[in-house]
Amino acid sequence: MAAPKPLTNAQQISFKELKEEVLMWWEVFANTMRIVTKVEDAKTEMRQKFGDLRCRRTWELAYSYYLVQEWANSYCYQGYQILTDLMNPTEEPEWSANLIEDRLNFLLEHSGGLYMIRVGLEQLLKYNDPEDWAASQPFFAMVRQRPGPVADAVDYTLKLRSAALAGNSPSRQTALPISA
Repeated sequence: MAAPKPLTNAQQISFKELKEEVLMWWEVFANTMRIVTKVEDAKTEMRQKFGDLRCRRTWELAYSYYLVQEWANSYCYQGYQILTDLMNPTEEPEWSANLIEDRLNFLLEHSGGLYMIRVGLEQLLKYNDPEDWAASQPFFAMVRQRPGPVADAVDYTLKLRSAALAGNSPSRQTALPISA
C-alpha cells in the first residue's frame, strides 16, 4: 500500500525542517500541558496517531495536530484569533498554509473545538473589527464548503453582521446555532 500523498514538498520545506517544526510544536504543547517527556515519547505518540514516521504526510498531520492542541489548550488566545490567525493561510508560509484543512479537522475533533469556534464567532460580532472580519474570510470560505453545524453558525453570524451593517440590528441577539 502506498503512503498517503503529502500536501507539502521539499521546495517549500525540507523533511528535516518539517520534523523540527513538529517537534517544536510538540514541545510547546507538552510544556503548556506541563508534561515532562522526551522526544522519543513524541515519536511514539506520532507513530500511534498518524503512522509511519518515514512518511512526510505523517509529519504534516502531526504538525497540524500539535499546533491545534497548543492553540486549544494554552488559554493565551482569544476565540476570534482561532478564526483570524490559526485558520488564516495568508500570513503563513506556503507549506503551512497547505495544511489549513488538517487544522480545521483537528479543531473540530478537539473536545472544545466547537465551543472555541462559537466563542470566536460571538467575539467577531461583539467587537465588529473590520480587520478581524477580513482575516476571518478564509475560515468562512473553508467552513461553508462543509455542511453541518459550523457552516450553519457561520452563515447565521454573517446574516447577523449584514443586518447590523444595514442598520437592522436585532433587538436581542439570538444564540448562535452551534452547541459546544
